Amino acid sequence: MLKEIEAKIIEKLKSEIPELKTVKGYDGDLLDAKISRLPVLAPFVFVIYTGRKKDFEGTEVLDLLRFRLIIGNTGYDKEKARYRTMDVLEKIEEVMRNFEIFEYQIEPFRMTEEGLFYTDDKFSIYYQDYESYKF
Repeated sequence: MLKEIEAKIIEKLKSEIPELKTVKGYDGDLLDAKISRLPVLAPFVFVIYTGRKKDFEGTEVLDLLRFRLIIGNTGYDKEKARYRTMDVLEKIEEVMRNFEIFEYQIEPFRMTEEGLFYTDDKFSIYYQDYESYKF
């Protein structure tokens, strides 16, 4: 089921933000990967399942699913790369906030954290953490 949910997120991002050149799941450890050698075209998004947690609300047990999106872009300098990445971040947040997966009973996602992941002279890469309840 998790791979199917990941696939739905990827499909939604591709259809709603056509300027994304690479949108895919990532199973490895991005901290170990050399960012400049990742096989991607920018702007890019990696969708990573980061876990689940049971949440108790009264007598109900809710399943909380968590995903991390790694979003990056390039530019002719550091500032242009950051500006381009920030533009993509805003679009992704809008898509995720309004995205439900009915067949898996997934509520719209909410962003819980956003931050800088990596930067150099040409790359600007941020992360966004999302969670959603599965009923």
